[in-house]
Amino acid sequence: MKHPPHQPHPPQDGRPPQGLRRAARIQTGRLDLLYAHLRGESLGVLLFVALLYPALRPVVPPLQLMPWLALVALLAVARFSLVHAYWRQKRPLDLGVWYRRFNAATLAAGLAWGTGAVLVARFGGPVHQMFLAFALWGLGAAVLSGMAASATSFLLFLVPAFAPPGLWLCLNGDPLRVAIGAMTLAFGALLVLTARRLDRTLTHSFQLGIENTDLIEHLAATRQQSDRARTQIETTNAALGKEVRERRRAEDKIRSSETQLRS
Repeated sequence: MKHPPHQPHPPQDGRPPQGLRRAARIQTGRLDLLYAHLRGESLGVLLFVALLYPALRPVVPPLQLMPWLALVALLAVARFSLVHAYWRQKRPLDLGVWYRRFNAATLAAGLAWGTGAVLVARFGGPVHQMFLAFALWGLGAAVLSGMAASATSFLLFLVPAFAPPGLWLCLNGDPLRVAIGAMTLAFGALLVLTARRLDRTLTHSFQLGIENTDLIEHLAATRQQSDRARTQIETTNAALGKEVRERRRAEDKIRSSETQLRS
């Protein structure tokens, strides 16, 4: 007769296993880190837009430049609002929902930057295209610092932001433009590798931090139990001492009575 496989008993307190709780704490920490950096990143994008407009206005027609920069700025404001909505939520959070919202906003921002970069590459000459490459490289490095907690989120921004202009320059230009496009793609690949390493490093750091916190909590609980046990022992010893003293007094009274009777 076959016996059913052994099933682990659920915790008596109704909580999920410790491994699942630790995984949830790691995901929460990563998400907190992503949203904490998103506020500064959104403000930086608005500053970036303000600097790009005077530089690109002589090259790109206003009817194409203004809608693109307006879209980038609007997405930055939307992401900034998403940060405030996130921190106003009560804990525990629905991690899946907030990850999807963050990734959707990140993908939209990447698509907007990639589209605008191709726009500039079409109208500008080699100088403006080199300026575009430097702008993209700086933007990618800045975004990496804010999305180090999630390589997946960083990829959702980097691929649509770097791939379209890089490929367009490689396929539609002279050797100089091809070199600029190739360097853009190569730098993007380097950023991806860096993002993966940072992701693993941060995950390991979160794990160590949670393990240390659990250890401290365990030591504190053990100390409390030890203090309670010591207090109980002291109380018991005091009660026993009192009982011994009472018995001695009773014995002394008995001896005194016996002495009086003999005399």
